[in-house]
Amino acid sequence: MSEESKKVIETIDINEAIKLVDEIPSEKKNRFGEFLKIFDRFQKQKGTGSEEIIALMTKGIAVFPESEIKILIHVFARIKLSSISMKPVKDFVEEKCTTKMRLIDSDLVSEFTLNLNKSNDITGSVSELINSIKTKNERMVEGKLSTEDLFPSLYIFLVSSVKNSFRYEPKRTEALLDMERAFVEEAISINEKEMKYAICHNIPQLMARGQYKKGIASMCYLYYDFKPICNAQESTINQKNKIIADLNTSVDEKNTQIRELKILCSELSEDKEKLTKELLKKADEKEQAEDRLEFETNRIERQYQSQNQGLAKKYNNILGLEIDGIEDIIPFLPENAQSAVQERVDRMRQVIKEIGDA
Repeated sequence: MSEESKKVIETIDINEAIKLVDEIPSEKKNRFGEFLKIFDRFQKQKGTGSEEIIALMTKGIAVFPESEIKILIHVFARIKLSSISMKPVKDFVEEKCTTKMRLIDSDLVSEFTLNLNKSNDITGSVSELINSIKTKNERMVEGKLSTEDLFPSLYIFLVSSVKNSFRYEPKRTEALLDMERAFVEEAISINEKEMKYAICHNIPQLMARGQYKKGIASMCYLYYDFKPICNAQESTINQKNKIIADLNTSVDEKNTQIRELKILCSELSEDKEKLTKELLKKADEKEQAEDRLEFETNRIERQYQSQNQGLAKKYNNILGLEIDGIEDIIPFLPENAQSAVQERVDRMRQVIKEIGDA
């Protein structure tokens, strides 16, 4: 076995690992790449504890502060998310990224974390947070993160938030899937030229390298439920379209009824106008008839009164002489008959008077 092979399989402790980092030549072109090699070698050793890994990470961040997020995402990508032994490492990485998000907008991060498990639209909530963080970061004068640093730290923060908000399956997996789908849609942009280049290029390349299954899975797992969702949405859309069509038919029928009612209303208005004119005419005729009736009544009453007065005068002229004659012979009648006759004579004079007064 060569000396170089022996070196590869030799185990090192944390102090030796840190010493190796310190010994990376300052003039070496890819010093950060050398650190990652040392880290991976140390991390893969059996029995390496989480505290030691955190110590080596902290050393790397101190030596390469500009690459802090690269170190965090490098570690995050290599540890199993379900590994209990690496929980302190995960917590360390997640806390670092959460702190960076809080520096951009603490209130926004707190509100998102607090309300995530109450949301009925996780994809929408994540999309809204990503866009808000991007906008806030762009406006920062100091501490602004580059795109290469913003999205890895934002991704780790989102994973941490979802895991802490949804502790039980299958909701946790569903929430993580929704989160990753939103992250891909909002954080990754591809222009039309790149998209056209990828069509009929990427898949043949994967098949040529014998990576067909793995490569396709890496691209489509986010949308494994795309067809069922689309079919369900298409069914819903068809139902909605049918409802809309029925409503349009109902609207057309109502509009037809409205037009018919408007025509009927117009006809009734014309009839009303005619009836109003006829009523006014009848009222005028009634008033004229009443005036004529009153005139004729007065005329007849005057004529009747005149006739009565004429009759009374005539009766008085004709009968008056006869009555006077009767009165002249009353004294010659027996005394017991005089008052009875005089009474009759007075009665006749009263009748003649009443005829004249009538």
